[in-house]
Amino acid sequence: MVEIYIRRRFFKWHKDNYRNFSWRDTRDSYKIIIAEFMLHRTKAGQVERVYKDFIKKYPDIESLAGADPIEVNKVTEKLGLHWRGHHFTDAAIFINDNFKGRIPDSRVKLLAIPGVGEYIAGAILTIVFNKKEWVVDTNIARFLDRFYGLHLNGEIRRKREIIEASKRLYHTTRSEHLTFALLDFSSLVCKPIKPVCNACIIKIKCNYWNQYHHHTSRMRSNERGKIYTLKGSERAHNGLKGLKEKLKQRLDKDTVPIWKIENKTSTYRAKKPIAITIFKDNSLFFAENENLDVFGYGETQGKAILDLKLHILHFYKYYRKLYKDDVVGHALRMKEIYKDLLIKE
Repeated sequence: MVEIYIRRRFFKWHKDNYRNFSWRDTRDSYKIIIAEFMLHRTKAGQVERVYKDFIKKYPDIESLAGADPIEVNKVTEKLGLHWRGHHFTDAAIFINDNFKGRIPDSRVKLLAIPGVGEYIAGAILTIVFNKKEWVVDTNIARFLDRFYGLHLNGEIRRKREIIEASKRLYHTTRSEHLTFALLDFSSLVCKPIKPVCNACIIKIKCNYWNQYHHHTSRMRSNERGKIYTLKGSERAHNGLKGLKEKLKQRLDKDTVPIWKIENKTSTYRAKKPIAITIFKDNSLFFAENENLDVFGYGETQGKAILDLKLHILHFYKYYRKLYKDDVVGHALRMKEIYKDLLIKE
């Protein structure tokens, strides 16, 4: 159940990396659909002012349905795509005529609205109605393709493998939060060109990282050649920090020490006991150490501890390879923690 791992990491990462836009402060289905129309092939920063002006002029379905398309287009053409204006009036009229002015909460009905595709339908269902529905746009598809190592070509957002992966990921009661986290993560970290893999908080499980970066000890910035984290969010990257809220089933947590870590070829001894917190969430066990910024999971407590040990050993080797002069911020702090953690027997 790697999807549980992804969601946990994303939710905690997103607390410090949430991008605040006007349309994210509402769950009004009308405002959400307007924002999604505007965001089509347009960066969020460009949409902000136009969105505010549009909502001020056309505050609801009724006002938009009765508007002159030419006047609507005068507002939307500021986004650079002149053909977009008719989407708004066509959709508003259709919703008024077929759904009594209310935006529906089913994918089939949403897809009948002019201008609404699978992504907008999924976004409305998760953001407005918090349903366990899948969401895929170009950015989310890229993340899923990389993480699962699907190696798909063409317009991958429509591929069956991507949709199935999204469905598994969205098996959560927090689909609204997951959509925003996915969109922000794919924009800030899992970029189309030069993804910031060193700042990725799920890279240990990512096929893309393990295939292309696992043996690379340095990820250079453009100017200084230093390993870096995203500005303003060092506390969140590469792991779980703070744990600001307790998990529902964490009342059963237990703490145990580990002294020894073994792999197929070597045995390592900890200089001092490493305290591991064990807890259960639904059918899975989780083992974590907040200071080392790592956790593992498994179907049994033993498997969770084993998974955690392998992660600790991986990061021990990884951070020891890095040159101190080539790391800053969070990476530097983690190097200092890991450098003398273990002794090879």
